[in-house]
Amino acid sequence: MPRSTGRSSSSDRTNSETSSSRSPNGSPPLPAEPDVAVHCRGRAALRAAEELGERFVVVLGHPAYYPRFGFGRASGYGIGLAIDVPDEAVMALALDADHPLPSGTVRYAAPFGI
Repeated sequence: MPRSTGRSSSSDRTNSETSSSRSPNGSPPLPAEPDVAVHCRGRAALRAAEELGERFVVVLGHPAYYPRFGFGRASGYGIGLAIDVPDEAVMALALDADHPLPSGTVRYAAPFGI
């Protein structure tokens, strides 16, 4: 199992196809405001993830919103959630072209209560 990165919102991931030494991190939903502000926040969040050295992002969200940032259906990469949600609402994005998206199951950290 990958080690924790020490960030307060880290999530556990089951993945037999990758040897990453880092755990992915979870984030609570961002409040929705006017489209421009939300779009800027989304881009800023992706830049921050890249700066932190994250290789990918998995989101649970509206399937018409996240593709504008390059996200695709996670199930197409063998990625799923440990909770029952519509398949089209789980999307993934590789942030590092040299590292393909890993397959596996995303589990929310205990503070999320799910």
